[in-house]
Amino acid sequence: MRAFFKIAEQELMHQDGALATELFEAFYSHHYGSLEKAQEVFSALQASAGSEAEFQEKLNEKIAGDLPVKEMQALNELMLQVTGFNSLVNLDIENWVISNNITQEKFDRIVAFLKIFEQVILRKFNQDKEALKAYLKYTFASKIMFSIKETREELMFKNQKTFKKWLNHFYPGKFDNRRYINILEYADIMQKFILHPDETSFDFENKLPDYQKRLNEGLIFPKSRLKKFTRHDYKLLQAEFADNEEILKLALPKNADFFPYSIAQNIIKHLV
Repeated sequence: MRAFFKIAEQELMHQDGALATELFEAFYSHHYGSLEKAQEVFSALQASAGSEAEFQEKLNEKIAGDLPVKEMQALNELMLQVTGFNSLVNLDIENWVISNNITQEKFDRIVAFLKIFEQVILRKFNQDKEALKAYLKYTFASKIMFSIKETREELMFKNQKTFKKWLNHFYPGKFDNRRYINILEYADIMQKFILHPDETSFDFENKLPDYQKRLNEGLIFPKSRLKKFTRHDYKLLQAEFADNEEILKLALPKNADFFPYSIAQNIIKHLV
């Protein structure tokens, strides 16, 4: 699978030189208060140079000093490690901060730059966030692919038949004879399997420790794990399965011995 942050970098920057120019101008407009003042600074820098080569050298030094180039390169290298949900949740941020000497000042420079980047992107879409989302979906959906196999492994299903049984439970017939899914389908599958019944979407800003705990404790609940919530009363567990089907209209797959986190939590909250 291709690292999707690498694709994002190529799509948003390398294929759009105008965007890079707008970002450069927006940064220095913010840095000096206006684009005109920024132009005056660069004109003075050029006038102080004895040759074009000297000007380019001074220009490169200035940009390297003003823009958080090294910090953004370090951040990009960190994000290139992300290949899916599990790697995103388990990013070693602390080690990244230490190894790259990311001080509070450097972190603030990164945040400020990213805010300017967001403003430039939104300006291209007339401040329409929904239009931006639609563009990103259109741009990336067909280019960032995951295999069904690696999705199954991320969700900790060892048995292919069991995973397909649950996949068909959530998406009847949709992924039959499919070997690959796009990033939007991948994200939706992750939500269906991993989220608690009380959650509607991922919230990495506030619930990252919860997701780490889920991964550490295991995303799969065999019946033996569920029985612990009934004091090992198998009849009570079977009754709960029946209630889920009858009352909650949650038609569970037949002969299912392993349950994804989302379904297990729905069962557990009615057992305790």
